[in-house]
Amino acid sequence: MFKSKIFFKVMSVVLLVIMLNSILMFFVVIPEFNANLQKVETKNAKDNLSKLTIISENVVDYLKFYKEDAINKYKQNLQNLTQTAWSIIQTKYNQSKKENIGIILENRSNEFEANLMNFYNENKNNISKKQMKKEILNYINMYRYENGIGYFWVNDFKPNMILHPIIKSLNGTYLGDFKDPNGIYPFNDMVKVCKKSEKGLVQYQWLNPKSKKIEDKISYVFTFKPFHWIIGTGEYVSVLQSKLQNEVIEIVRGLRYSNKNYFFIYDYNNIAISHPYIQGKDMTNVKDKKGDLIVPPFIKLAREKGEGFTKYWWTKNSVDGKAYEKLTFVKNFPDWEIVIATGVFIDDIEKQIKNRKKQLIHELQNMIKSIKIGKTGYLYIFDTDGKIIAHPDKDMIGKSIKKMINNQTGDYLFDDLIKAYKSKDKVLYYKWNRPDDKEHYIYNKIAWIEYIPELKLYISSSIYESELTATADKARVFILWLTVALIIISCIISFIMIKNIIRPIFKLVYLSKRVSKGDYSIRVKIDKNDEFAILAESFNKMIDTTEDLIDNLDEKIDERTKELKTAKKELEQINKHTKDSIEYASLIQGALMPKKNVMTPFFKDYFVTWIPKDTVGGDIWLFDNLRNKDECLLMFIDCTGHGVAGAFVTMIVKSVEREITSMIKSDKSIDISPAWIMSYFNKIIKKLLAQESKDSLSNVGFDGGVIYYNKKTQILKFAGAETTLFYMTNNGEFKTIKGDRYSVGYKKCDANYKYKETIIEVKENMKFYCTTDGYLDQNGGEKDFPFGKKRFTNIIKENYKKPMRELKRIFKTKMMAYKSAIPNNTRTDDITLIAFEIGENSK
Repeated sequence: MFKSKIFFKVMSVVLLVIMLNSILMFFVVIPEFNANLQKVETKNAKDNLSKLTIISENVVDYLKFYKEDAINKYKQNLQNLTQTAWSIIQTKYNQSKKENIGIILENRSNEFEANLMNFYNENKNNISKKQMKKEILNYINMYRYENGIGYFWVNDFKPNMILHPIIKSLNGTYLGDFKDPNGIYPFNDMVKVCKKSEKGLVQYQWLNPKSKKIEDKISYVFTFKPFHWIIGTGEYVSVLQSKLQNEVIEIVRGLRYSNKNYFFIYDYNNIAISHPYIQGKDMTNVKDKKGDLIVPPFIKLAREKGEGFTKYWWTKNSVDGKAYEKLTFVKNFPDWEIVIATGVFIDDIEKQIKNRKKQLIHELQNMIKSIKIGKTGYLYIFDTDGKIIAHPDKDMIGKSIKKMINNQTGDYLFDDLIKAYKSKDKVLYYKWNRPDDKEHYIYNKIAWIEYIPELKLYISSSIYESELTATADKARVFILWLTVALIIISCIISFIMIKNIIRPIFKLVYLSKRVSKGDYSIRVKIDKNDEFAILAESFNKMIDTTEDLIDNLDEKIDERTKELKTAKKELEQINKHTKDSIEYASLIQGALMPKKNVMTPFFKDYFVTWIPKDTVGGDIWLFDNLRNKDECLLMFIDCTGHGVAGAFVTMIVKSVEREITSMIKSDKSIDISPAWIMSYFNKIIKKLLAQESKDSLSNVGFDGGVIYYNKKTQILKFAGAETTLFYMTNNGEFKTIKGDRYSVGYKKCDANYKYKETIIEVKENMKFYCTTDGYLDQNGGEKDFPFGKKRFTNIIKENYKKPMRELKRIFKTKMMAYKSAIPNNTRTDDITLIAFEIGENSK
C-alpha cells in the first residue's frame, strides 16, 4: 500500500507546499516583517517627536492664551478704575448744574438761618429789638464763606436794600426798578418768592466783580420772620463750575493704585490738565520712541467712540529712563470737553510669560527623560543659537552644538540639522559616538527635526540606525527556528494523516476490481460516519442498481418506449389545437382590418402594407368614413408586444376606435381632433386596464398616429405618440411632423396628458407616408444595425414620383435585401406601412 502512487503524489504535494511556504516565509514574509518592524520603530521615533511637538505647540497656545487672558484682565481692571474716576467727575459735574447749585445754596442758607435764629432766641430777652437788629446786621456784614468770596445780604419787602456787605452803595436804596439784561426784576422776584413760600430760588444775571462781566447767577432767599427781612445769598454758575472742575483735577491727580499707577486728564487741545508729572504740558506734537503721536490719537478715539484702548511707549521710571509699551484706557467726558485715562505697562506680562515659559520647558525636560526610542534613542531641544535647552543627559543642557562637526559631511552639525528641517522629509543622517564608545564618531545615526517658531526652539528625535533593525533581527532568527520546527512537525503529521486517508481508498479500489470481473455479491462495510462512508454507501448503491439493471434491462426498455410514443401523440395533439386557435385568431384579426379599396374614394393613389411578425400581430391600421363623403379618419397603431399578446391589445384598440367614431358620427357639431382622439385612447385604455392603481399588473399601451382628412376643405390634421408623419409637398420638398414623445396607455403615462395636433392645408399631388417602428427597427445590413429613418426617407426622396404600387414593391424589396444581409436573419417586429397621395382617384 505504501508503494501507492497516490500516497507519493499527495506527500509530494504536501512537501512542495511546505517548501513553497518556507521560501515565501524566508524571501517575502520575513523581509516584509523586518521592513514593517523597522517602519514601526521609525514611526515610534516620529510619533514621539510629533507628540512632543504637539505638546510644545500646546505650550505656545497656552502662553498666547495666558497673555491674552492677562491683557484682558488688565483691560477690565483699567475699565473699572477709569469708570470709578469718571464717576467722580460725573458727580462734580452734576453738582455744577443749575438745578443742583440751588441745593447747595439752600443747604448753606438753612445753616445760616439756623445760626441767626439761635442767636436771636438766646438774646431776645436780654437786649432790645433795635440792639438785636444791629447785632445781627453786624454779624451778616462780617460773615463770609468759600475763602471770603461768599456772603449774605438783607433787603425788606418793598424792596429796599438794608445791607449789602460788598456793594455799600446799594444800602438804603430802592431796588424794585432794577432789571437784568434779560428784563428780569430779580428783587421783585425775591419778594414774590418769600411772600408765596417764605423761601426759594431766583435766577438772573448780575455783574461778576472778578470777571467784570454780566454772568448767570442763582440766589437763594428766605424770610427772617423776627424782623420781616429777606436774607439771601447767591453763586455765579461759571464760578461754581470752575471750582468743581478744579476739585476734580486735584482729586484725580492725587489718585493712586497698585505699583504707583495713576490717572490723568487731557482737554480736547491735548493739554495735560491733570497729571502727576507733566501738569499743564501741551502734548500735541509729542511722539513715542516708535515715532507715533501719543495723545492726539487717543483724544480722537475717545471723542469718536466714547471710550477705548490704546498703546504707546512711555518712560516707566526715572531710574533707567527707558520707554516701555503701555496699555491705556481712555474715556470721554464731553460736557467738560476732557478725556480721563489710566494705563499699565505690559512688560510685566512679558516677564510673567517668560517665567511661565521656563516652567513649561522644565516640564518638557522631565518628559524627555521618560521617553525612550529603541534602546538608547532620545529626544532633545535646542534653540536658534544652538544651545541645548532640554536633554536626557544633564551634562548636555546648556552646551552649544553650533560648533560640533558632523563627521559624515564635515559641516557643522547645527547647520545640517537646520538644513534637514527645511528639507521635505525633515530627516538627517550623520555619524556620532556611542555611550559605550564616546571617542569614535563612526556610528550611523538618524535624526528627525521639528521647529516651534513661537518659542524659537528646535525639537529633535535621534536614534542609531542599528537599533532600528535590532528588534527585527531578533524576530527574524525566532521566525527562522519556528519555521524549521513547523516544517518537521507538518511532515510528520501529513505522513500519518495521508496514510490513514488513503487506506480506505485502496480498499475501495480492490473491491472495484472484483466488481469489474463480475462479482456483484460484494459490499463495502461502513463502520464510520465520514466522507468515505458516503462514498462507500454510493458504491454499494451503484452495485445494487447495476445488478438490478442487468436483471430488468429489456423490460424497462419496452416500457420506456411506450411512454415516449404516448407523450409524442399528446404533444402533436396540443400543437395542432394551439395552431388552429392562432390561425382562427388571425382570421378574426384580419376581419377587424379595413376592407380593400376603402381609401379609394378619398385619395388619388395609395398603398397599405400590414405584415404581422407571427400568425397574429400587435400592429393594426383602421380607416373610417365619417359624417359625410368628404371626411375620413386613418389610424396606424403599434400595440405592446406582438403575436397573441399584441393581438389582444389590438382588440381593445378596435373597441375604443368604434366608440370614438360612433360619437363623431352621431354629433355633427364635434370638431374632429386627432389630439383629442389620442387623449381619449390614453384615458380609456388606462381605465379599462386599471393602470391608475399602484398595484396594477397591466403595463401595456401603444405608439402610433391618427390622421383626419377633409378633401372638401383640403385640411389634414395629425397627432402622434412616439410616431412621425413623413410627406412630400407638390413641389418636391420633403417634410416631417413629429408626434409627442409620449406613448398611449402604460402605467407611467398621465391619464390627463394633452397631445399636440398639427394642421396642414394640403394640395394636389402631395404624398404622405406613415409607418410603425417594425419597418424602421428591423436589423440587417453589414453591421446588423436597424434600418432607421435615414434609409426610409431616402427611399421616399428617390422614388416619390413613382406610382404607389411601384413604391410599395420598392419598400418591400429594400427591406428584404437589408434583412437578408445577415444569414438566417428573422423579422423582429410587426410591420405596418401606409402611403397616400392627395387628389381625385381616376378609377
